[in-house]
Amino acid sequence: MGQTINPAGKEIIKVETEFCGRTLSLEINRVGFRYGDTVVLGTAMVSPKSITGFDYFPLSIDYEEKFYAAGKISGSRFIKREGKPSDEAILIGRLIDRPIRPLWPKGYRHEVQGVASVLSADPAFRPDMVAMIAMSTAFMLTGAPFEGPVAGLRIGLVDGKPQAFLPLEEMTKNDLDLVVAGTEDAIMMVEAGANEVSEEQVIEALAWAQEALQPAIKLQKELIAKAGVTAQEYELSLPSEDIQKEVGEFLEGKMGDKLRAPMAERHQRMHVLREELLAHFAEKLGEEWDGVKRDYEDAFATAANKDVRK
Repeated sequence: MGQTINPAGKEIIKVETEFCGRTLSLEINRVGFRYGDTVVLGTAMVSPKSITGFDYFPLSIDYEEKFYAAGKISGSRFIKREGKPSDEAILIGRLIDRPIRPLWPKGYRHEVQGVASVLSADPAFRPDMVAMIAMSTAFMLTGAPFEGPVAGLRIGLVDGKPQAFLPLEEMTKNDLDLVVAGTEDAIMMVEAGANEVSEEQVIEALAWAQEALQPAIKLQKELIAKAGVTAQEYELSLPSEDIQKEVGEFLEGKMGDKLRAPMAERHQRMHVLREELLAHFAEKLGEEWDGVKRDYEDAFATAANKDVRK
Protein backbone atom coordinates (compact mmCIF):
# COMPACT_ATOMS: atom_id res chain seq x y z
CA MET A 1 0.00 0.00 0.00
CA GLY A 2 1.13 3.57 -0.69
CA GLN A 3 1.62 6.10 2.05
CA THR A 4 -1.51 7.85 3.31
CA ILE A 5 -1.44 11.54 2.40
CA ASN A 6 -3.27 14.34 4.17
CA PRO A 7 -5.42 16.21 1.58
CA ALA A 8 -4.07 19.56 2.81
CA GLY A 9 -0.47 18.35 2.62
CA LYS A 10 -0.02 18.34 6.40
CA GLU A 11 2.16 15.81 8.16
CA ILE A 12 0.27 12.92 9.73
CA ILE A 13 1.51 12.44 13.29
CA LYS A 14 0.64 9.24 15.14
CA VAL A 15 1.65 7.84 18.52
CA GLU A 16 0.51 4.65 20.22
CA THR A 17 0.87 2.67 23.41
CA GLU A 18 -0.56 -0.33 25.23
CA PHE A 19 -3.49 0.72 27.40
CA CYS A 20 -5.48 -1.73 29.52
CA GLY A 21 -4.83 -4.67 27.18
CA ARG A 22 -5.37 -2.95 23.82
CA THR A 23 -3.45 -0.54 21.61
CA LEU A 24 -4.41 3.12 22.02
CA SER A 25 -3.37 5.35 19.14
CA LEU A 26 -3.65 9.13 18.90
CA GLU A 27 -3.41 10.69 15.48
CA ILE A 28 -3.68 14.19 14.04
CA ASN A 29 -4.14 15.36 10.44
CA ARG A 30 -5.94 12.17 9.46
CA VAL A 31 -8.72 10.53 11.46
CA GLY A 32 -8.49 10.85 15.24
CA PHE A 33 -8.15 8.49 18.17
CA ARG A 34 -8.42 4.70 18.01
CA TYR A 35 -8.79 2.07 20.72
CA GLY A 36 -9.59 -1.43 19.55
CA ASP A 37 -12.14 -0.92 16.76
CA THR A 38 -13.46 2.28 18.34
CA VAL A 39 -12.50 5.46 16.49
CA VAL A 40 -13.33 8.90 17.91
CA LEU A 41 -12.75 12.30 16.32
CA GLY A 42 -12.06 15.01 18.89
CA THR A 43 -12.63 18.58 17.69
CA ALA A 44 -11.91 21.69 19.77
CA MET A 45 -12.41 25.41 19.16
CA VAL A 46 -11.17 28.26 21.34
CA SER A 47 -12.14 31.87 20.62
CA PRO A 48 -9.13 34.20 20.24
CA LYS A 49 -10.71 36.95 22.36
CA SER A 50 -12.24 36.97 25.83
CA ILE A 51 -16.01 37.45 25.98
CA THR A 52 -17.15 40.34 28.17
CA GLY A 53 -20.22 40.24 30.39
CA PHE A 54 -19.88 36.57 31.39
CA ASP A 55 -19.61 35.55 35.04
CA TYR A 56 -18.85 31.91 34.18
CA PHE A 57 -16.52 29.95 31.91
CA PRO A 58 -18.30 29.46 28.52
CA LEU A 59 -17.28 25.84 27.90
CA SER A 60 -19.51 23.36 26.09
CA ILE A 61 -18.74 19.72 25.28
CA ASP A 62 -20.91 17.58 23.00
CA TYR A 63 -20.69 13.82 22.65
CA GLU A 64 -22.07 12.41 19.41
CA GLU A 65 -22.81 8.80 18.53
CA LYS A 66 -23.99 8.43 14.94
CA PHE A 67 -25.91 5.39 13.70
CA TYR A 68 -23.17 4.68 11.15
CA ALA A 69 -20.68 4.16 14.01
CA ALA A 70 -22.47 0.89 14.75
CA GLY A 71 -22.95 -0.01 11.08
CA LYS A 72 -26.53 1.26 10.89
CA ILE A 73 -27.87 3.63 8.25
CA SER A 74 -31.34 5.16 8.50
CA GLY A 75 -33.17 4.00 5.44
CA SER A 76 -36.86 4.16 6.21
CA ARG A 77 -39.23 6.00 3.95
CA PHE A 78 -39.61 8.96 6.30
CA ILE A 79 -36.51 9.11 8.54
CA LYS A 80 -33.34 9.86 6.62
CA ARG A 81 -31.40 11.86 9.20
CA GLU A 82 -29.95 11.41 12.66
CA GLY A 83 -32.28 12.21 15.54
CA LYS A 84 -31.60 14.44 18.51
CA PRO A 85 -28.90 13.39 21.03
CA SER A 86 -29.97 10.54 23.29
CA ASP A 87 -30.18 11.00 27.04
CA GLU A 88 -27.09 8.82 27.38
CA ALA A 89 -25.14 10.99 24.91
CA ILE A 90 -26.02 14.12 26.90
CA LEU A 91 -24.96 12.46 30.15
CA ILE A 92 -21.65 11.31 28.63
CA GLY A 93 -21.01 14.86 27.41
CA ARG A 94 -21.45 16.05 31.00
CA LEU A 95 -19.25 13.21 32.24
CA ILE A 96 -16.44 14.37 29.95
CA ASP A 97 -17.02 18.00 30.97
CA ARG A 98 -16.61 17.43 34.71
CA PRO A 99 -12.90 16.53 34.94
CA ILE A 100 -11.97 18.99 32.17
CA ARG A 101 -13.75 22.16 33.38
CA PRO A 102 -11.73 22.68 36.62
CA LEU A 103 -8.44 22.57 34.70
CA TRP A 104 -8.89 25.98 33.06
CA PRO A 105 -7.64 29.13 34.82
CA LYS A 106 -10.07 30.98 37.06
CA GLY A 107 -11.38 34.03 35.22
CA TYR A 108 -10.89 32.47 31.77
CA ARG A 109 -13.73 33.80 29.58
CA HIS A 110 -12.70 32.71 26.07
CA GLU A 111 -15.45 30.63 24.50
CA VAL A 112 -14.42 26.97 24.28
CA GLN A 113 -16.31 24.26 22.42
CA GLY A 114 -15.49 20.59 22.09
CA VAL A 115 -17.13 17.81 20.09
CA ALA A 116 -16.33 14.11 20.49
CA SER A 117 -17.75 12.23 17.49
CA VAL A 118 -17.75 8.43 17.57
CA LEU A 119 -16.91 7.36 14.00
CA SER A 120 -16.73 3.65 14.71
CA ALA A 121 -17.90 1.79 17.81
CA ASP A 122 -16.30 -1.43 19.00
CA PRO A 123 -19.20 -3.52 20.38
CA ALA A 124 -16.85 -5.01 23.00
CA PHE A 125 -17.00 -1.92 25.24
CA ARG A 126 -18.52 1.54 25.64
CA PRO A 127 -16.69 4.33 23.79
CA ASP A 128 -17.25 7.07 26.40
CA MET A 129 -13.79 6.95 27.99
CA VAL A 130 -12.05 6.90 24.61
CA ALA A 131 -14.06 10.06 23.82
CA MET A 132 -12.79 11.66 27.05
CA ILE A 133 -9.17 11.01 26.02
CA ALA A 134 -9.89 12.35 22.52
CA MET A 135 -11.43 15.52 23.92
CA SER A 136 -8.56 16.10 26.34
CA THR A 137 -6.04 15.70 23.53
CA ALA A 138 -7.95 18.09 21.27
CA PHE A 139 -7.92 20.80 23.95
CA MET A 140 -4.20 20.27 24.54
CA LEU A 141 -3.54 20.71 20.81
CA THR A 142 -5.21 24.15 20.75
CA GLY A 143 -2.43 25.67 22.84
CA ALA A 144 -5.03 27.12 25.21
CA PRO A 145 -4.23 27.24 28.96
CA PHE A 146 -5.80 23.84 29.66
CA GLU A 147 -3.91 22.18 32.51
CA GLY A 148 -4.34 18.65 31.22
CA PRO A 149 -4.03 16.09 29.92
CA VAL A 150 -6.86 14.04 31.39
CA ALA A 151 -7.83 10.41 30.87
CA GLY A 152 -10.69 8.29 32.18
CA LEU A 153 -11.62 4.67 32.81
CA ARG A 154 -14.93 2.88 33.42
CA ILE A 155 -14.19 0.09 35.84
CA GLY A 156 -15.97 -3.08 36.92
CA LEU A 157 -14.96 -6.04 39.08
CA VAL A 158 -13.78 -9.38 37.72
CA ASP A 159 -13.32 -11.99 40.46
CA GLY A 160 -13.28 -9.10 42.92
CA LYS A 161 -10.49 -7.23 41.12
CA PRO A 162 -10.82 -3.97 39.13
CA GLN A 163 -10.77 -4.12 35.36
CA ALA A 164 -11.55 -1.56 32.65
CA PHE A 165 -13.28 -1.69 29.25
CA LEU A 166 -15.51 -4.63 30.13
CA PRO A 167 -18.27 -5.68 27.71
CA LEU A 168 -21.55 -3.81 28.10
CA GLU A 169 -23.53 -6.94 29.04
CA GLU A 170 -20.99 -7.69 31.77
CA MET A 171 -21.12 -4.13 33.12
CA THR A 172 -24.93 -4.15 33.38
CA LYS A 173 -24.79 -6.99 35.92
CA ASN A 174 -21.48 -6.04 37.55
CA ASP A 175 -21.39 -5.17 41.25
CA LEU A 176 -19.41 -2.01 40.45
CA ASP A 177 -19.70 0.62 37.72
CA LEU A 178 -17.01 3.16 38.56
CA VAL A 179 -15.81 6.02 36.36
CA VAL A 180 -12.50 7.58 37.37
CA ALA A 181 -10.88 10.49 35.54
CA GLY A 182 -7.53 11.95 36.47
CA THR A 183 -4.38 13.78 35.51
CA GLU A 184 -0.79 12.69 35.97
CA ASP A 185 -0.87 13.75 39.61
CA ALA A 186 -4.44 13.48 40.89
CA ILE A 187 -7.92 12.06 40.51
CA MET A 188 -10.23 14.76 39.13
CA MET A 189 -13.61 13.07 39.12
CA VAL A 190 -15.31 9.93 40.42
CA GLU A 191 -18.78 8.64 39.58
CA ALA A 192 -20.03 5.27 40.71
CA GLY A 193 -22.92 2.89 41.06
CA ALA A 194 -22.44 -0.23 43.16
CA ASN A 195 -24.21 -3.19 44.70
CA GLU A 196 -22.91 -3.49 48.28
CA VAL A 197 -19.27 -3.19 47.29
CA SER A 198 -16.93 -2.75 50.24
CA GLU A 199 -15.01 0.48 50.86
CA GLU A 200 -11.76 -1.46 50.52
CA GLN A 201 -12.71 -2.61 47.00
CA VAL A 202 -13.62 0.94 45.94
CA ILE A 203 -10.35 2.32 47.34
CA GLU A 204 -8.43 -0.43 45.56
CA ALA A 205 -10.24 0.41 42.30
CA LEU A 206 -9.44 4.12 42.66
CA ALA A 207 -5.74 3.45 43.23
CA TRP A 208 -5.69 0.94 40.36
CA ALA A 209 -7.38 3.45 38.03
CA GLN A 210 -4.96 6.28 38.80
CA GLU A 211 -2.06 4.01 37.91
CA ALA A 212 -3.77 2.50 34.85
CA LEU A 213 -4.53 5.97 33.42
CA GLN A 214 -0.88 6.97 33.14
CA PRO A 215 -0.09 5.44 29.70
CA ALA A 216 -2.94 7.46 28.12
CA ILE A 217 -1.72 10.65 29.80
CA LYS A 218 1.90 10.08 28.76
CA LEU A 219 0.78 9.36 25.19
CA GLN A 220 -1.07 12.67 25.00
CA LYS A 221 2.05 14.50 26.17
CA GLU A 222 4.11 12.67 23.56
CA LEU A 223 1.72 13.74 20.79
CA ILE A 224 1.71 17.37 21.97
CA ALA A 225 5.53 17.41 21.97
CA LYS A 226 5.69 16.00 18.44
CA ALA A 227 3.02 18.39 17.15
CA GLY A 228 4.91 21.46 18.40
CA VAL A 229 1.89 23.27 19.84
CA THR A 230 2.09 27.06 20.12
CA ALA A 231 0.77 28.56 23.37
CA GLN A 232 -2.27 30.78 22.84
CA GLU A 233 -2.46 34.29 24.26
CA TYR A 234 -5.38 34.85 26.61
CA GLU A 235 -6.94 37.27 29.06
CA LEU A 236 -8.33 36.56 32.52
CA SER A 237 -11.33 38.38 33.96
CA LEU A 238 -10.34 38.72 37.61
CA PRO A 239 -10.95 41.43 40.22
CA SER A 240 -8.00 43.72 40.85
CA GLU A 241 -5.68 43.13 43.80
CA ASP A 242 -7.07 46.27 45.44
CA ILE A 243 -10.66 44.98 45.27
CA GLN A 244 -9.64 41.53 46.52
CA LYS A 245 -7.80 43.20 49.41
CA GLU A 246 -10.84 45.37 50.27
CA VAL A 247 -13.12 42.34 50.28
CA GLY A 248 -10.63 40.39 52.40
CA GLU A 249 -10.52 43.19 54.96
CA PHE A 250 -14.33 43.35 55.12
CA LEU A 251 -14.57 39.55 55.62
CA GLU A 252 -11.87 39.46 58.30
CA GLY A 253 -13.24 37.47 61.25
CA LYS A 254 -16.61 36.83 59.53
CA MET A 255 -15.81 33.49 57.89
CA GLY A 256 -14.09 30.39 59.22
CA ASP A 257 -15.82 28.99 62.31
CA LYS A 258 -18.71 31.45 61.99
CA LEU A 259 -19.82 29.74 58.78
CA ARG A 260 -19.40 26.15 59.98
CA ALA A 261 -22.82 24.48 59.91
CA PRO A 262 -24.79 21.81 58.03
CA MET A 263 -24.91 22.56 54.32
CA ALA A 264 -28.32 24.29 54.08
CA GLU A 265 -27.58 26.51 57.08
CA ARG A 266 -24.06 27.27 55.82
CA HIS A 267 -25.48 28.35 52.44
CA GLN A 268 -27.91 30.68 54.22
CA ARG A 269 -25.14 32.20 56.35
CA MET A 270 -23.00 32.63 53.23
CA HIS A 271 -25.89 34.32 51.40
CA VAL A 272 -26.48 36.76 54.26
CA LEU A 273 -22.75 37.60 54.43
CA ARG A 274 -22.60 38.14 50.67
CA GLU A 275 -25.58 40.52 50.74
CA GLU A 276 -24.02 42.45 53.64
CA LEU A 277 -20.78 42.82 51.67
CA LEU A 278 -22.52 44.01 48.51
CA ALA A 279 -24.70 46.47 50.44
CA HIS A 280 -21.63 47.86 52.24
CA PHE A 281 -19.66 48.53 49.07
CA ALA A 282 -22.72 49.77 47.14
CA GLU A 283 -23.19 52.45 49.79
CA LYS A 284 -19.47 53.22 49.91
CA LEU A 285 -18.96 53.56 46.14
CA GLY A 286 -22.24 55.22 45.18
CA GLU A 287 -22.50 55.87 41.44
CA GLU A 288 -19.39 53.82 40.69
CA TRP A 289 -21.01 50.66 42.06
CA ASP A 290 -22.78 49.42 38.91
CA GLY A 291 -19.52 49.33 36.98
CA VAL A 292 -17.61 47.24 39.56
CA LYS A 293 -20.33 45.13 41.21
CA ARG A 294 -19.34 41.97 39.34
CA ASP A 295 -15.69 42.39 40.43
CA TYR A 296 -16.78 42.46 44.07
CA GLU A 297 -19.00 39.42 43.54
CA ASP A 298 -16.04 37.54 42.01
CA ALA A 299 -13.77 38.64 44.84
CA PHE A 300 -16.29 37.34 47.38
CA ALA A 301 -16.50 33.99 45.52
CA THR A 302 -12.70 33.72 45.56
CA ALA A 303 -12.59 34.39 49.31
CA ALA A 304 -15.39 31.89 49.93
CA ASN A 305 -13.64 29.17 47.93
CA LYS A 306 -10.43 29.81 49.83
CA ASP A 307 -12.31 29.53 53.13
CA VAL A 308 -13.89 26.20 52.09
CA ARG A 309 -10.53 24.74 51.08
CA LYS A 310 -8.99 25.87 54.37
